[in-house]
Amino acid sequence: MAIDMVTTIQVEETTKQLLEGLKEEKKANTYDQLIREMIMKEKEIPKSMFGTAKGFNLKVERLEFHEVKLRP
Repeated sequence: MAIDMVTTIQVEETTKQLLEGLKEEKKANTYDQLIREMIMKEKEIPKSMFGTAKGFNLKVERLEFHEVKLRP
């Protein structure tokens, strides 16, 4: 069984409230699921390709994606 690494990120209280509302609206089970879906939508990654990005430098991708932009 693989163990997923988890981490904590700091966001302002208003950002947390926006995430909570969006999580409810999108019926996401976790913040991780919500954030992944937002990234996939922003990067235009089809769900069928998620998790198959072997060979991509994910560390660079994470550094480039440092800010979540919520759209009304």
